[in-house]
Amino acid sequence: MSVYFKDNLVDKLIFRPRWQEYNVQISEKFTKIGVNELEFRYEYAESPKDHGINNGARKLAVAFD
Repeated sequence: MSVYFKDNLVDKLIFRPRWQEYNVQISEKFTKIGVNELEFRYEYAESPKDHGINNGARKLAVAFD
């Protein structure tokens, strides 16, 4: 997953199996008062239906907690 902050690439994460904690640091100098957009871009996404989990057709890539 690529992490973008205000259209600038901040980091790329490689996910491991099972629940993991991932950290990304964004320098305070890039933030501003008001809206700051954080975007996650995925290399791939699949539906639960693709894996026989249920009939859900939504394309999913990760789960956040």
